[in-house]
Amino acid sequence: MNAYLGLDIGTTHMKAIIVNEAGEILAQSATDTPVSTDSWGVVHEADALVIAAKNITKAVVSQVGDATIQGLSVASIGEEGFFLDDYGIPIYPAIAWFEHRMTASHEDWRTRHPDARVRTGLVAKPSYSLFKWLWMKDTIPGLWDRIRMWVPVSEYIGFLLTGQLCISYSQAARTYVFDPAHRDWITSWVQEVLPDGVKQLPPIVPSGKILGYTGTSAQDWGLGPDVAVVVGGHDHPVGAIGAGVVDSSAMLDSMGTAELLYWPVATLSGVSMQGAFEYGYTGYPSGPYYIASGTYTGMMTTTLSRLFAVDLGRLSGAPTTAIPEPSLLVMPNHLGEKPGFDIRGLTPGTTSEDIMLAALVSSAMVIRWALEHIPGAASVDPALVVIGGGATPLSLRLKADILQRPVYAVRGTEIVALGAAQIARKSLTGRENLAIARHTVNPDSSRASYYNRVFDEFLANWRGKE
Repeated sequence: MNAYLGLDIGTTHMKAIIVNEAGEILAQSATDTPVSTDSWGVVHEADALVIAAKNITKAVVSQVGDATIQGLSVASIGEEGFFLDDYGIPIYPAIAWFEHRMTASHEDWRTRHPDARVRTGLVAKPSYSLFKWLWMKDTIPGLWDRIRMWVPVSEYIGFLLTGQLCISYSQAARTYVFDPAHRDWITSWVQEVLPDGVKQLPPIVPSGKILGYTGTSAQDWGLGPDVAVVVGGHDHPVGAIGAGVVDSSAMLDSMGTAELLYWPVATLSGVSMQGAFEYGYTGYPSGPYYIASGTYTGMMTTTLSRLFAVDLGRLSGAPTTAIPEPSLLVMPNHLGEKPGFDIRGLTPGTTSEDIMLAALVSSAMVIRWALEHIPGAASVDPALVVIGGGATPLSLRLKADILQRPVYAVRGTEIVALGAAQIARKSLTGRENLAIARHTVNPDSSRASYYNRVFDEFLANWRGKE
């Protein structure tokens, strides 16, 4: 039996899925993504990531002993990557995408390139690859003389398996030196930063392209030789494919460590947007997209649960038919800022559960605001498909009530890994993906007026809308 593997390297978790030729899920597995620190903050070490990726691949392959893996594809977090030396060895860890490491070079860059917002489709946040490069250039002695190539995390795994280097359109779009309108590097910008300019960036290719084939070393991954390695890419576009969000009739709400809206469109209707909105190009399956930044939903709720010893599982499993109304506000930072939040309206009677509930409400409020402002969405009214670890029964009920619209959740499936597996399968078989079952959560119209009032109060206090 032929099978296809998808690997998702996320911020905090790594997932793998195997599908058969018909597109049915045969096995899936998840593990923690190894996280480390350097002297300044959070990083992902290349060796640790590779060991974890090998282990989860072997674990999921062992569940389908009679299957022959014909192809695989890898998705990963955006913005992160490795500088390689002459021997293809990483010379510094991947700085976590949410890290804001700034030197004078960051502000100097923004001053010298006032057109960057329109050319790249991105806000000049320190999280993007370019600004991580500038930080390393300014901070790590001797590093700049050793670099020969930069590659994102997802494509680094492909390089290890095939010896071939590339970068997908969707990962290139997160570097801040890619022009989505012309689908190419902004050569002059790259030359300002990297010693040999675009020679130190891999060729840009579409997701779905066969990068190469595994060799005998693939046995360390539990794979045979001659397995096709198919280009994957940035986790949000790949997750959209797994969830069946492939055109403008649907929009993805990805509730992971961070939460954002991803909306594939046929054409971009405007590029002079507010800071919360970005655009890019994937090349698969359609082309351009909008992203509406939310907040650090998963990071915020996980932090609060640890601080206040709230069992997220127990809270998420609570009855959703009579959710209590919050008596306080949590003000989350936007994804364009450092991870953080403020708690307002505390009283002697405030409980830990109250604070957790207010955090979930605030995250949904950010998504409501984004839905109302993302270019063109109001006229299309796309279906909202929610994926990710944050899509619990409680958060889905809150979201439906706050947005006053149905939300469609995909449960029990590692969706980004599934999207990667589907990319590999379609590339090698030409078959279209199966429609995935969605669970519908309808809004309670009796709560609309209450949440309208809370929304107005939230917007009056939230800085993210500015």
